[in-house]
Parts: sequence; C-alpha cells; structure tokens
Amino acid sequence: DEPAAAAPAPAAANRFDILEYQVQGNTVLPVVDIEEAIYPFLGPDKTIDDVEGARAALEKRYADRGYITVAVNIPEQTVREGVVRLEVAEARVGRLRVRNSRYYSLGRIKDAAPSLAEGTVPQLAGIQRDSEVLNRLPGRTVTPQLKAGTEPGTVDADLNVEDESPFQASVELNNQYSADTKHLRVSGSVGYDNLWQLGHSFSLQYTTAPEDPDQTSAIAATYTARIPEWKQSLVLYGISSRSNVATLGGVNVLGDGTVIGARGVLPLPGLPDFYHTLMLGMDWKDFGESQEFGGIQSKTPITYTTATIEYNATRPDAQGLTTASLSATFGLRGLGDPDDKFAQKRSGASGDFAYYRASLERQQALPADFELTARLDGQLASQPLISNEQFSAGGVSTVPGYVESEELGDNGWIAALRLTTPNLGQWIDPSLVEDWRVYAYGDYAELWLQDVNPGQDDEFQLASVGFGTRVKLLNHLTGSVDLAVPLIDASDTRANDIRILFTLGASL
Repeated sequence: DEPAAAAPAPAAANRFDILEYQVQGNTVLPVVDIEEAIYPFLGPDKTIDDVEGARAALEKRYADRGYITVAVNIPEQTVREGVVRLEVAEARVGRLRVRNSRYYSLGRIKDAAPSLAEGTVPQLAGIQRDSEVLNRLPGRTVTPQLKAGTEPGTVDADLNVEDESPFQASVELNNQYSADTKHLRVSGSVGYDNLWQLGHSFSLQYTTAPEDPDQTSAIAATYTARIPEWKQSLVLYGISSRSNVATLGGVNVLGDGTVIGARGVLPLPGLPDFYHTLMLGMDWKDFGESQEFGGIQSKTPITYTTATIEYNATRPDAQGLTTASLSATFGLRGLGDPDDKFAQKRSGASGDFAYYRASLERQQALPADFELTARLDGQLASQPLISNEQFSAGGVSTVPGYVESEELGDNGWIAALRLTTPNLGQWIDPSLVEDWRVYAYGDYAELWLQDVNPGQDDEFQLASVGFGTRVKLLNHLTGSVDLAVPLIDASDTRANDIRILFTLGASL
C-alpha cells in the first residue's frame, strides 16, 4: 500500500499592519475615548480578529457612556497603508410622543426631556436626569420608553404618563387638643398642584375647635414654585392664628400671631441611593399676646425675624430607609423688637438667640412584612427662649397620651419606637380596604429650661406607651384609633390616665 498523503497545512491567517483606524460617523463620543478604545489593536502583524476586537471595544465604549442606540460596523475594504475604516451608526430619535397625559401640557413634558428630543442620540445619563425632573411633581409619574423607529436607522421615544388630578381637598375630625381647650378639632384643606402648567402649587388650610372657634383657629396659605431645570423650589407661606388658652397656675395666655416666611430648597449632588438637600429660609413673626394674673391683663406682643438653614439627607436600602436632618435657627437682631421686649416675655431672652435641631429616623423592614421605626429628635439653645421658639413635647406626634405641646423647654430630646404590622387589608378586599395596619409604640422625652426663676421647675420628663390602628378605605376615607397611656405626671396629665385618640378623614 502507498503511504497516505500528508494533510495540507492550514492557510496562514492574512496578516497586515494597522497604523490607523479611521472612525467615520461619530458625533457624540470624545476623541480621547475613541483613541483609548482602539489603541490596543494598533501595530504590525495584525489579523481580522484584531479589527473585530477594535470594533467591539469601541462599541462597548459607546455603551459604557450610555449611548445604547449606537452600533459600530466594519465596512468592506482593502487595507492600504495600514489604514482601517470603522463606521459608527448612531440611531437618533425619529419621533418623540407623550402618551396618556390627562392634566399636564404635552409640550411642557416634551420640553422637560431634551435628552429625547427628535434628532438627538439618546444617552442613559441624560434620560435619567430628565426622568428625575419629570417625576418631581406630585401626582405624576413619567416613564421613558425607547423602541425601533418607523424610519430606518432611528428610534422612537415614548413618555408614558400616569397622572392624577392636581386638585386636592381634604377634611379631618380629631381630638388633638391643647391644655384647657375643647377637645375636638376640625381641619380642612384645598390645593392645586399644577398652576400655570408649570407644576406650581397653592394650598389653603384651616383648623378650628368646632365647639368654640374663639379658643383655637388658624389659617395657612402656601405657594410652591418649582424650577425643574434647576431642581430647586421656592416656598412662600403665611400663617394667621388665634387662641384663648388657660395654662399653669391660673395664668391665662391669650395669643394671636402671624408668620410670613419663605424657604428655598436646593437639592445637592447625590450618590447612588443617597439624596440630600439644603434649605435656606427667613420668617417674619408677629405675636400679640397678653398674660392675665388675677384678672389684671398685661400685653406682651412681640415682633421679630428669624433665619434658618437646614440640611436633610435620605438613604434607602434593601432593608429600609434612613433619614436625618440638621438645622440652625437664628434671631436677627435689628429686624424686630429690641431686646427688652424679649426680656419682658422671658427673663434672660434677647433678639440674637440661636438654637440647633437634629433628627435621625430609621425605618427597618422585618420578617413577614413587619416594620420597626426608631426616631430621635433634639434641640439645643444658646440662651433662654421665648415660648414661640421653644422645643415642645406631648401630643399625637410627640409622646401620645399627653395634650398637644404639654411641656416646653429651651433644650430637649425625644425618642420614639414603633412596631407596625403588614397591611391586613390584603387578606380582606383590596378594592375596599386599601391599607389597614396595627401598631404599638413607646415614646420618651426630656426637656430643660435655662436660667429659671427661683422655685420654678427647670426639667420635665414625659413617657408613654400605646397601641392603635389606622385604615384607608375606598381610596378616599381614612381613620385611626389609638389607646395611649402616659407613664409620668406632667403639667396637665396624670400618669396612667388612659387617652383614646382618633382621626376621621376624607380626601379627593
């Protein structure tokens, strides 16, 4: 037998020098990014695999920079003098549409999404920025969507809108009363969240004691101007209140006051899952108040101005949410009454006061959809404060079981712990019972007065435990019932005197 013929050797891969890549069609990627992507694939003795490597590396660089509609191709060519051509196909937005918006201007929604304007090459970072701006308004959610365009080489963009009526109204009945006043309170509010199609808001709130409106009534108006492009908000507000409240030791404090203020809110550069803002504000305050001793009334009105700076931070995570705030408030001497007016209201007080507040809250998810919330609030003052600026404790939001703002102090802190069940409504009928939860809590507070008069108490403690339930029905009705037990005697509340707290509300 003749020996078998030897198998032919595989053809050597075509090799050539690559001295330059000519990238054609790019309009969005900086030259330095292109050079960094293709540099490893330059040099002598290269193959088609190196050209494919350069193409893939460049396409990946576009994707890394957020240009998800860009492709890089290798056109047919003959390599001459070491020059290889790569073609970039940038799919631009052919058509931008707004879908399902009922209450918001289609044109303004489009204008707020420049990253998806017709003729642009979409970039993820720009889309995310625009989406953040579009979703700042309450009652509106906008979701961008990209899909193949009707014209070859393009993509179409949809801004899918879910919106609610910007008109809001609510009414509530509760028994959150202050010392020596009737127990019932009625509050109502109306508002509109899309004035001038600019996303500006206006709201009006009113609270009174229906059994005796002369005891307590307050009205507040708020206007919020949002500047989505700058991510800023300007809030203007005015509050007018009057009261007729008997307090400690047979001393009646009759008060009426007006507050006019402004707040500017500036979001700060954030990190993934970390959001923070800076707030700057000023308030002009005019309180007309009289003190009555044994039927003799002396007037102690006061007018002054304060400035406030506040930092707020929020960090969500897989297990819950952490929020924190720090603020400083300063009295502006020269923009109000002289120091002797402050001293008349509180010995040792003056117009250049300052106090600092801090709060920290953690909402922690637990097994079986339970939630544990812990909160700590505190204030530290530079000097004795008039009552309008003091730290208060007692009431539904601060140590339930005591009357509202039962104790006041220059310095103080409050700690609260609350355990909440999962939504029990999910096992009934979600269309009827939207949300129903049961909770238990414990609160503790300490407050101190500075430079007190001889014989005057300078330290107060409050503590309570309790449980309750809250429910939301038919998307419009709300209610809650709490049983709170104060554990320490206070100015108006005795230990172990059980209080039943309730709210009934309706909203549009």
